[in-house]
Amino acid sequence: MTTQSEVEGVLDAEQATIRFRAASMPGFGKSSWPIGVAVKEDSRDPGYAVDDIIAGMVINGRMQQIFAKRGVTYRAPTLE
Repeated sequence: MTTQSEVEGVLDAEQATIRFRAASMPGFGKSSWPIGVAVKEDSRDPGYAVDDIIAGMVINGRMQQIFAKRGVTYRAPTLE
């Protein structure tokens, strides 16, 4: 059991036909993880700037291009 991106990152194009499914294991841990940016509490402006850069990369498609270049599926984070 691992994350899909870890498996996809080491597969080549011929092996990319592997099917993935979510494991249902109550109490085992989280099935997904949010992406976050950590900054010092008294220095939040850099965090806001990085957040804006990441959001811009998602909007303009650059984030998807980075994932695709590495053979990894990009999925936008969901609100939980």
